[in-house]
Amino acid sequence: MGFLLERWPKPARVLLLIPFLGLYYVQLVHHQLWRDEINVWGIACVSQSYAELLRRVHYEAHPALWYTLCYAASRITREPWMLKVVQGVIGTAIYLMLALTTPFRLRELALIFMGYYVFFQYTVMCRMYGLELLFALVYVWFRMRRPEWMVRNTLWLALIANVDITGAILGSGLLLEYGVERYRAQRAAGRVEARRYVSAAAVYAAGIALAMFTACPAKDISWTSTGHAFSQFWDLEHLGEGFAKWAGVAWFPQVSDPVSFWGGDPVWPTSLFVPIALVLLYLMFRRQRHLGMMVGSVLAIGVLFSQVSGVAGIRHVGVMYIAFLVALWMMRYRHEQVSAASYVLLGLIVISSGYEVARQWGRPYTDDQAAAQWIVAHHLENEPLMGEPDTHVIGVPERLQRPIYQIECQCVDRVMTFAGRRDWMVMHRDVPAGVIEGLRRLDAPEVLFLMNRTLSAQETDALANGEVEADLLAQFDRGYVEDEHFYVYRLRRSGSPARAIVQTAAKQAPGARTQGSEGLGAF
Repeated sequence: MGFLLERWPKPARVLLLIPFLGLYYVQLVHHQLWRDEINVWGIACVSQSYAELLRRVHYEAHPALWYTLCYAASRITREPWMLKVVQGVIGTAIYLMLALTTPFRLRELALIFMGYYVFFQYTVMCRMYGLELLFALVYVWFRMRRPEWMVRNTLWLALIANVDITGAILGSGLLLEYGVERYRAQRAAGRVEARRYVSAAAVYAAGIALAMFTACPAKDISWTSTGHAFSQFWDLEHLGEGFAKWAGVAWFPQVSDPVSFWGGDPVWPTSLFVPIALVLLYLMFRRQRHLGMMVGSVLAIGVLFSQVSGVAGIRHVGVMYIAFLVALWMMRYRHEQVSAASYVLLGLIVISSGYEVARQWGRPYTDDQAAAQWIVAHHLENEPLMGEPDTHVIGVPERLQRPIYQIECQCVDRVMTFAGRRDWMVMHRDVPAGVIEGLRRLDAPEVLFLMNRTLSAQETDALANGEVEADLLAQFDRGYVEDEHFYVYRLRRSGSPARAIVQTAAKQAPGARTQGSEGLGAF
């Protein structure tokens, strides 16, 4: 254990760790789960068996590892706070690994703790990407201590690949560096053990195969929200945008404000930072070309991934930062000279961290929790629910643990399922027609209707022509992401008597807000 804390005594690291770990727990409790976080939890809860979970995962197009963890946790309790417990364990492990096992200098460790990815994106956000960072830290710990353990070390890379497709991107870059360095070391020693390379390659290939099997899209998966794979493959402008995101946004995450989830827009500020980032990376790795090769391969594969899939959000390009941390770990462990450029990159990410945290504390990311609390406070939680668009409003019924009629798929479900049956409505967006058909199918005189915008005058007129009255009961628009605002309507067939409880709620609206309600905790 002598390699640990070579420049600083352990008490100094513990003293640095304690306040950041405390801030992490405060942030995690304060954080409001939004649709992508809570939908995974909903899928885990509604799956009656592991086989059903795997069937549902095929509509998510993600490997099953994160869903498996959530499924196991949901067998303990189905309350959404359990998802934060799972993420809290992962985040705590990340902080402990960084503080107690890394050779980073104390000032580097402080910058890493304050950086956007460790301070928020991969620890507070309850998604699978924190596992990529945690597994990468465990991998590099073993890789530097026991480089001869090729099969066991490669197993960690296979696990990374089963977290997300971006994990396969990261794992492939790390594997390339590992293979090249081991070959050089064995060749210098006069003995290249081909059997070990074959075994390690087989382990990683098996991991990739498992990830592809569980992430393989269902035959009837919906592509209308994300676009078909390869649809922009030959688009050179899109290629430039993807390169700008992977080379630039990774170090300046908040350049894509205000929608940090999707990232990269507008393009021109992103492109402005690309040469800065590339120069800094060159200065850092000009003497350690094998590490530059590792980070560069993650960049190249990532750009190719964006060109194939059409997406590149902050959560994706953050694996560039993970590769950077792994490289910095290796340099410090070997006592190699580290360029001041590394501090510049770490500092830039700290700026984004402060900006993001300030936004989260000033305004919620999403208003779905406020909408759900209002529904419970006005005793409407047992009313039939209908909503549009499905990808946005699903968070409200998932918080209520209630089914909702989704007009895109003309079906009732408790979670968001990206099935092809929703494509026609997604493309045409004929809300009045979908509502009228939904009322007929539900055979309900009155429903609560959720939207992330207000009904237009034309839509209201079309509903009236279909003998449906629409009354706005409440609106929730504090969230800093506009498509996460919520508007609660009462839809009623003309001539049907309005129930007194809904009439009472209507007197509170529009704009009514309830800060909390008994029986519905903050998630």
